[in-house]
Amino acid sequence: MIYSLIFAAVSLGPGIGASPLMASPPMMARDLNFGTCTNPRVSFSSGAFVPEDLVDFPHASVSKPAIIFPFICSQLMSKCGLHETDPAVLACLKAAPPAEALGAKGIAADTFNAALGFTTDFAAVDKSGSSSRSPARSPRDELARVPPPPKAAHPLFLPPPLCDLHLFLVRRILTFANQFPPLHTLLSPLIPITQFQGPIRGRCGTWMLAQRDRLLTKMKDGME
Repeated sequence: MIYSLIFAAVSLGPGIGASPLMASPPMMARDLNFGTCTNPRVSFSSGAFVPEDLVDFPHASVSKPAIIFPFICSQLMSKCGLHETDPAVLACLKAAPPAEALGAKGIAADTFNAALGFTTDFAAVDKSGSSSRSPARSPRDELARVPPPPKAAHPLFLPPPLCDLHLFLVRRILTFANQFPPLHTLLSPLIPITQFQGPIRGRCGTWMLAQRDRLLTKMKDGME
């Protein structure tokens, strides 16, 4: 009788009366089911996060982890067919806040990915310092940083060589078959300079137009 009682105590052990169905081992991250999706990992480079799978998780790169991690969790439900009570969704929602608290660093992506069962090493980006580098600038950006040259006090009235008002008037007279037209016709701004002196570019043409405008103003003032 005593032997029977001892045998019963040894068989039951410390968990007397316990049922194996009452406690189950926690699900490992590598065993998570992501529904129709397979890769919810997040990459990190140059100070920005982006999903590795842009088909199931389409999102532009962002520098704020508080945007990208909740997006992954949301896509697991809206795109991958999971429910908010599924282990993968629960793991994602639990991993997002501590990963966000790490800021825009590679270790934040590693922490988030590890909670979903994936091993990554974007923390190496933090050590190399590449995430803190400024984005590459294009030549256009560099040119935009160069301050413009100072403006002259009267740029319109600084004639370059050969910009002579007398030549302007003589060429304009020849346009009218050597007939001297009325002054208001000769200086009419409706007739482009290119009709009587060929193409005039840059400051020369600007100066000649300015001189013509000055003469027109004087002529108008004289008529009044």
